[in-house]
Amino acid sequence: TRRHNILSSKQNTMSTAFTCALSGQTCTTPVASPSGQIYERRLILTKLTENNNTDPFQPNLTLTEDQLISLESNASPITPPARAPTVSSLLDVLQKEHDALLLELFDARQALEETRRELSQALYQNDAAVRVISRLVMERDAAHAKLQNIAPQQALTPAPQPMEVEVETEAEVKEEPQSNKIGEADMSIMVETWKKLSKTRKKRAVAADYPQFDTISTFAPADTKSNLHKTNKPGSTCLTAVPKTKLVVSGGNDKIAVVYDGASQTVVGKLSGHSKAVTSVDATEELIVTGSADGSARCYRVQHASSDDSGVSFDYIGSVDVDGGACAGVCIHPTGKYVIVASSVGKIVFCRVNISSSSNGD
Repeated sequence: TRRHNILSSKQNTMSTAFTCALSGQTCTTPVASPSGQIYERRLILTKLTENNNTDPFQPNLTLTEDQLISLESNASPITPPARAPTVSSLLDVLQKEHDALLLELFDARQALEETRRELSQALYQNDAAVRVISRLVMERDAAHAKLQNIAPQQALTPAPQPMEVEVETEAEVKEEPQSNKIGEADMSIMVETWKKLSKTRKKRAVAADYPQFDTISTFAPADTKSNLHKTNKPGSTCLTAVPKTKLVVSGGNDKIAVVYDGASQTVVGKLSGHSKAVTSVDATEELIVTGSADGSARCYRVQHASSDDSGVSFDYIGSVDVDGGACAGVCIHPTGKYVIVASSVGKIVFCRVNISSSSNGD
């Protein structure tokens, strides 16, 4: 009976040990989220910093440190023996590397699921394309067979005499070239802006504290961030800074443009919607434009919060497609009302943007 009580006590003690949803290991300081998931405190705090306070398993929910509920475990932690300072520092480094590896494995699992979904969709589209091609080949063969039967009959038929009205018909159906001129109202706005900027440029003198070459050569990086984009498709293809702010926009191979706040050193927004890598970005205080290899450019309005709140949000305004190639570059006109999009085949699209409206097609 005494042995049975000891075993029951041990089983009860082990039953209160919690497993982290991110790493799959036993938690030493377990916490629970409102969605019901259990995490290791240090891992979930690191993940929240990278994801801008977003629930790892429910991206549409916001999760902060204040919402985490601490749990108690009967499992007594084993106190390691005292070690020399150098060994302690080495253990700290190993612990950080271990935590980073666990978070990277979690991202890899999510990337694997996303890749599986994309692969299944691609296979479905490929199967549909094969069926369409087979049907078109059959229709082409049938058309060739009918044409071969009609050709001998046309060879025996005398050619019709030319009609005098043939020239007049060609003149009537002749299409006029499409006009690519910019409207007078838009042109007047741009000319007025050009005149204002030209006056300031002519009167602008070189500042006395203008940095020289020796000073610039001593500049060093103030901040480095290497994990802005997804680990399965790493790399930043383009970069721009938002004027008069600490915001930086980075386009990557993961089809997403990430907005990074240098003041708080956190990611404040992820602009998605492209089906291929983001190749170019441009930004002003009120507008962000992204161009992609899929041949489209997307516009987002920058919404700065009130003085009581230091946050910032980004609203999708609309998009434009450049037919015939990938987007090679995007540029916002100094007026802030127009966007120029260039394609890889030499086509340039000039768009008017209505920042005050959030409806598509502006």
